[in-house]
Amino acid sequence: MAKGRICVVRHGYFPQDPRVRKEVCALLETGYEVDVLCLRDWGEKPFEVWEGARIYRLPLRHRRKGAFHYLLEYLISLTLASLWITRLHLKRRYHLVQVNTMPDFLVFAAFVPRLTGAKIVLDFHELMPEFFAARFNRSMDAKPVRFLAWIERMAARFADRVIYVNPLHAKRKHPKLRRPYVIVPNVPDENLFPQPSEEPEDHAENVLITHGTMVERYGVQVLLRALPRIRKKIPARALIVGDGEFLDELKKEARNLGLTEPTVTFTGRVPLEEVHKWIAQATIGVVPLLKNEYTQWLSPNKLFEYVALKRPVIAADLPGIRAFFSEREVVFFEPGNPED
Repeated sequence: MAKGRICVVRHGYFPQDPRVRKEVCALLETGYEVDVLCLRDWGEKPFEVWEGARIYRLPLRHRRKGAFHYLLEYLISLTLASLWITRLHLKRRYHLVQVNTMPDFLVFAAFVPRLTGAKIVLDFHELMPEFFAARFNRSMDAKPVRFLAWIERMAARFADRVIYVNPLHAKRKHPKLRRPYVIVPNVPDENLFPQPSEEPEDHAENVLITHGTMVERYGVQVLLRALPRIRKKIPARALIVGDGEFLDELKKEARNLGLTEPTVTFTGRVPLEEVHKWIAQATIGVVPLLKNEYTQWLSPNKLFEYVALKRPVIAADLPGIRAFFSEREVVFFEPGNPED
């Protein structure tokens, strides 16, 4: 008999989201019934059963565009999620609903379950006010950012407990939100990133890899600009694994730098289950985040995945990374500086 029924909500895709995937697997292994409510990408089914979890996909896709588009998309997501959670709850009677940000106000979709006694957990994947400030070049004192900070407080108060991804998030937010919390870091899924039994083999050249969503703030362009300088000193090439809105710009940057196959390989979208195979081909993992109000607090999944697969790491020197690693474990460089 199941311990209880839990609904996990994410404005994103499943099972592509590594953090939500790990959470769902942990709940299933512990004996809970799990429903997942998420977005639907091209070619995905509106409903399917995955590893025992029931996946309900809303007829909505995520697009990174302007502020108005973000707001409209998030409001549509809130409306659809509210209707679906209410419908499912009346049928399934959830004991707990876990909502994963962004947006923070998505937690209010669980109003009916909360009204009827279900516990609410809010997992802060990202810090929404800081994200908005960095994405749209606003200060933290700007009125729209302060409004998002107010929503963040209201969302936290609506929840029984909150989850942060690193101790810096907790230190920054707990004095304002004042909700019971736990810290669950972005550690690798051991089923997808098993530790190798042996150290990586020596390679004739250095193969640098970075992977994930291709957006400007993740700084892949810095790795490309550094590569010609690196190649003047040692044999090296780069693997750029993933897809995203900035991919075409990265390819253009590579062409302008005279970097072609096989010096730089762009894989495009890769299933999460296959990422470890690309990391296995590399000798060095690179985490080239730019520094802004949002990225400085991040502790990226990719860094932990490189470590799990015993790849040395070069990373941007940011507080969110230093929350877990020091110079003894990671080689740091100045964010945004290809020379460094």
